[in-house]
Amino acid sequence: MIVLIHDLSEKEGKQLVLSYDQPPTVVADDGTIKHCVGCFGCWTKDPGVCILNDKYNKNGALLGNATEVHIFSRCYYGGFSPFIKNVLDRSISYVHPDLRI
Repeated sequence: MIVLIHDLSEKEGKQLVLSYDQPPTVVADDGTIKHCVGCFGCWTKDPGVCILNDKYNKNGALLGNATEVHIFSRCYYGGFSPFIKNVLDRSISYVHPDLRI
């Protein structure tokens, strides 16, 4: 499964999706994503699921099951856009934390 994460306009996003042979799973900015609060609940309380209840709370599982992840982002100060950074922050649950409590 290919996961496409982008911050493009709706028109640009649709054109990009049409360029794929098989339609990817798309993560796009609809203005409803909540910001990661850094609580580590996705590792300790409910592994793999973000405690913030929105449509992005299972991004860790989505990226963990992907064979390819394609990121299209506008460049902000030499890095990803705020939306892309937020998606990646909210997807950290698919990485092993190696925490000792």
